[in-house]
Amino acid sequence: MTTYHLLLAVFFTKSLAQEYVTFIEGHADSKIILSAPHGGSLIPEGSQAREAGCMGPEGCIYTFNCGEIDPTNCGVTTVKDLNTAELAIELREFLCDISVCPALVMNNLHRTRLDPNREINEAAFGVPEMEEAYNDYMGYLEEAQTSLKTRGLVLDLHGHGHAIQRAELGYLILASQLNNDDLDPSDSSIQRLYEDHQVSFEEMLRGETSLGGYMEAAGLAAIPTPLDPKPLNDAYFTGGYITRYYGSRYDSSTAPTDAIQIECSSDQRSDEERPEFVEALGGAVVDFVQQYY
Repeated sequence: MTTYHLLLAVFFTKSLAQEYVTFIEGHADSKIILSAPHGGSLIPEGSQAREAGCMGPEGCIYTFNCGEIDPTNCGVTTVKDLNTAELAIELREFLCDISVCPALVMNNLHRTRLDPNREINEAAFGVPEMEEAYNDYMGYLEEAQTSLKTRGLVLDLHGHGHAIQRAELGYLILASQLNNDDLDPSDSSIQRLYEDHQVSFEEMLRGETSLGGYMEAAGLAAIPTPLDPKPLNDAYFTGGYITRYYGSRYDSSTAPTDAIQIECSSDQRSDEERPEFVEALGGAVVDFVQQYY
């Protein structure tokens, strides 16, 4: 059995024992935490699929049997991010080989049942079993944070279905802000990283020493980068719940981690291209972490 297959065997044994959420601890010297909330396939017998919520007087109500559902204003996303579980496992393995092993938190439930990249009501629809899994996911992220010797970086791994085959790096900076060069570090999930270094926010976000810059230098298509700094009218994901609350946008003086959402294209996640993508991404991540952490 190869080392790779041995890793998979141990991993899946562990994930089956933990059932809904997998947590693999990182090395004590690692500064990276990997998160994969949307790659699960597990659908527990008798469980109900999340659907649109209902509009109430104070906003959307996300529970089953809440009344008349409102897909327009209270819709939910239930599409699985194909091959992101595999991507997370392989990226962790590669980082273990070239650096030190990062922690990994991964949701095994299908997104129709749980979405850890949302607040708990929309994520679990009031189902106690799903709420417990949600709290486990967040608890493992926090455990990984507290195990870091120094400040670190959460990489939240996703997959997008947009036409342009490039990775979209989300820092909570809106597309309109990128397009208009309206770049305020206090809006971002890497605010503390900016405060800790004498580097312009422009450079840290889309310069040669940004994560996108290192990815671009490794031959990967990504945005924002030095050569592709603005989405203009193209679709672009800016980052979600995990990036917002496990990065340093809030309480930057005490935040233990910054966060970047990495939305990988369908080609980058494919069985054919993923091995090469993982190696290039892993190298870029190590370069970025060595530069700033």
